[in-house]
Amino acid sequence: MNFVSQISRKLPTSSFALRASSRTFATKGGPAVNKLRVVLEEYRQLHYSQETSTRFKKEIVAAACRSSSPDNKSVQVEGIQSVLSNIGAADRLSTGDLKMFFKEAGNPSGGIPASQLIKLL
Repeated sequence: MNFVSQISRKLPTSSFALRASSRTFATKGGPAVNKLRVVLEEYRQLHYSQETSTRFKKEIVAAACRSSSPDNKSVQVEGIQSVLSNIGAADRLSTGDLKMFFKEAGNPSGGIPASQLIKLL
């Protein structure tokens, strides 16, 4: 067995692990977005395996928008918390982690436009 094949066996093969983020975060917001990605990807693989990851992200963001803003164009922390609660993963991310992520990714009021959140996930 050559060195390249040994390394390739240890590399992650899932799409979320291979894809680099389109935005870098400060040290506090980065781990939160990674945790959120992992939680959602695990849920997608279990319950939405026939869906593409892009379609799944759009559905998650749409559900978060419905839970958090009347205009359905931005997502608040409460919307993501509601989605995590509905999928049984509320204990996997703390409110503080989510608030830090939203503070770094969104505007001063803490909301993130839906289109931006899809790109971040």
